[in-house]
Amino acid sequence: MQALTASFKIGRRALVVISAVSALLLIGSIIVVQAALRDTVVSDDFSNDADGYKTETDSGHPVVLFPSGSPRTPRVKDGWLAFDERYGVLGSYYIVEVPKVRNASVDFTFTPWSQGGGLFCLAFMEEDLSKTFPEVPRSPMHLTVSPTNWSLDVFDTKGDQLRTVADGAFQTPLIADGIITHAVSVSLDPENGAVKLTLPTGQVVEVSDPAFKVIPNFAYIESWRTTADTAETLAKVRAWQADANPTFNARDK
Repeated sequence: MQALTASFKIGRRALVVISAVSALLLIGSIIVVQAALRDTVVSDDFSNDADGYKTETDSGHPVVLFPSGSPRTPRVKDGWLAFDERYGVLGSYYIVEVPKVRNASVDFTFTPWSQGGGLFCLAFMEEDLSKTFPEVPRSPMHLTVSPTNWSLDVFDTKGDQLRTVADGAFQTPLIADGIITHAVSVSLDPENGAVKLTLPTGQVVEVSDPAFKVIPNFAYIESWRTTADTAETLAKVRAWQADANPTFNARDK
């Protein structure tokens, strides 16, 4: 009986040790995953690239060019990411998967033709737009900037219409000469349903909305035109980066 009791105690101790080790391994795995997310930084500096189409970012992440095989396909030209806008009202998307993306910053320029309806867009989405199109995935952050205005929008549900959460006008229009760059940065806080923007003017805007609680997995940059009056590129990107760091990491001017 004493031997049986001793064996039972030893078994319990072994079970406790195994449980403790399992817990430590689980915690370690979580830490590794969180560290991997924090270390996932997508970045491009297009000024270093030869003219043509990119298949991966400078940081080695696969790129989806949407649409592909079209004059609209985004490409590098003269150190800028741009596309050929010869066919009316168009958009061009440079999409990268960034699991649980939270932050992004972009340097871009407007050309003189952008006054006719050009927009630059930076967005986070739950799914890859190129695979869901024409339906648009849920988006907790869809920022558009023109030389005169900015708008922070969301897509509350997949295939839904764009909903504006906050917007504004620049007191002085942004320079649109195809040379001067402007910077924007954004940080998403899904736990608290908040977004922080740093606009090209240096103004910092903080907004709250339930739609910001969606956790996105894709980031894209987009050039868009809202008029067919010109055949010229309206907005071009010089460099950008995105990451999943839960600490605010979007660049302040």
